[in-house]
Amino acid sequence: KPEVVWCDITSHSNNKKYHLLTFSCKSATNKQVVFLRAWIPNQRCFSFRWVFQYAIESLGLAPFFKHTQLFMKDGDPQQHNEIKGAMLTYLTNASDAACGWHIVHQGWKRHCPGVRSVPKEKEGQWEQVSKHIKAWIYSWMCPGYCECQEEYEISKELLFRFISGRKVFDASGQCPNNIKRVKDWVHLVTSSHALLFLHYLRKDKRTFDTMCASAHEGTNHGLKSHSIPMKVNASMTASAKTLAMQAKMKTADLKDE
Repeated sequence: KPEVVWCDITSHSNNKKYHLLTFSCKSATNKQVVFLRAWIPNQRCFSFRWVFQYAIESLGLAPFFKHTQLFMKDGDPQQHNEIKGAMLTYLTNASDAACGWHIVHQGWKRHCPGVRSVPKEKEGQWEQVSKHIKAWIYSWMCPGYCECQEEYEISKELLFRFISGRKVFDASGQCPNNIKRVKDWVHLVTSSHALLFLHYLRKDKRTFDTMCASAHEGTNHGLKSHSIPMKVNASMTASAKTLAMQAKMKTADLKDE
């Protein structure tokens, strides 16, 4: 029974520019196994609703999803919001989750100043500060750090004080705008995304402390780096045959374990 289900979309899998929606879970031997793939024309709500309402129901997977405790997606806001609507109907026992790596690592790259935003002699210090801040936020996703709301609120307040401190200010090249950008980003993370990654909110569920979608994204990468790879210029029929062959090989590997 899949307590944790991962979901993601990959592109460049056919010449019609359809997106490939994939679902995976862990096997009893801790192997990541893709159990459903579906091409969708776009990433809008009706496409996801069709997958959940017709594809999943017709395959008899609806009872399967009733046991899901955590539904992990990447950090793409559009994808997350559109899938969430389908979750309310078909994953009624699952907590909504987003990939911590996308939220923190990619979020920092998108919103915060990089090393080139500080003087040359401060680049090393700024790199260390950025790693420290990201590690601080990652700790909220892991067991053993913030185990209740009070501990999280204290940790969050201490993080803002750290960002406002002399060490970070000096590392930023004494640039108030750099500090403001970091504070704004941390506020965005804690106000808009926190419910999607805080460990203490789901510690009583059987989620195996899952905090990112890296394992599932590895399966999507494997589709294109496989010994029988998918190709961007392949027809839908050819791509479907490739997927079937890859699935057959994966099934054989699992049976040999």
